[in-house]
Amino acid sequence: HRDLHSFPTRRSSDLVLQLSNALIALADSKTALKVSDVGDEKLYALLAAAADYNGNNGGILYKEDAQNLKNIALNSSNLYSTANKVKSYDKLSELCPNLTSINESGNVSSSARDSFIKEVAKLDKLESINVYVEKQEQLDSLFNKEGRDNVTYLSVYLRGQSVTYDISGLSALSNLSYLNISNSYSNADIKGIDAITSVSKLNSLVLNGYFGDIYQDIIDRLPV
Repeated sequence: HRDLHSFPTRRSSDLVLQLSNALIALADSKTALKVSDVGDEKLYALLAAAADYNGNNGGILYKEDAQNLKNIALNSSNLYSTANKVKSYDKLSELCPNLTSINESGNVSSSARDSFIKEVAKLDKLESINVYVEKQEQLDSLFNKEGRDNVTYLSVYLRGQSVTYDISGLSALSNLSYLNISNSYSNADIKGIDAITSVSKLNSLVLNGYFGDIYQDIIDRLPV
C-alpha cells in the first residue's frame, strides 16, 4: 500500500504556467499577419478586432483567425468607428473566405464603398447580407449570379440621390427567403420590380422609405 501523500501535487502556480505555455504554443502555431499583408491599416485593425472580440491577441491579426471568421458586424461597438476609417476593403474576401454573414449600418465611407461591395460580392458562402448601396453598379455586384445561391437574407439600403435603381438582378438570388429594401430618398426611382415576384422562396418582404406609386404595384404583383 502506497501512501497517497507521497505523490507530488500540482500547485496552482504550476497550472497557470502550463496554461500560459499552452497559449503561447497555440499562438506560435498560427501565422501572424502584417499590415502589409492586408494593405490597409484600418482594415487590419478591424479584422483583428472582429476575430478577437475580447482583445486577447493584443491587436495582432492571425491568418487562421481571419479564415475562420463567420460573421462580421461592422455596426457592433468594437468595429463601428474603425469601419468608417478604412480606405479600401480589398483583400477582405481573400482574408475571410468563410464569412456567412456581413452586417453594416452605412458606416463604410463613400470612398471605400465600391471596394467593400465588390469584396462582399466575392464571398460565395454568404447567407446573410445587410448593406448600403449608393449606385447601380454596387447593386449589380450584389446580384452577381455566381455564388449567390447561399443567400437567404438580404437587406439593402438604397442611399443614392437622383438615382434610378434597377432591382431586376434579384432574380439571381434563387434561395432568398427574406428581403428588405429601404429607399432613403424620394427622388430615387426603382424599376425591375417584377424580380421580386420571381423569387419563388421569398416569404418575407419589407419595404421602407420612399416608393411612391410602385409600392401598390409591388403589392399587387405579390402572390396571395
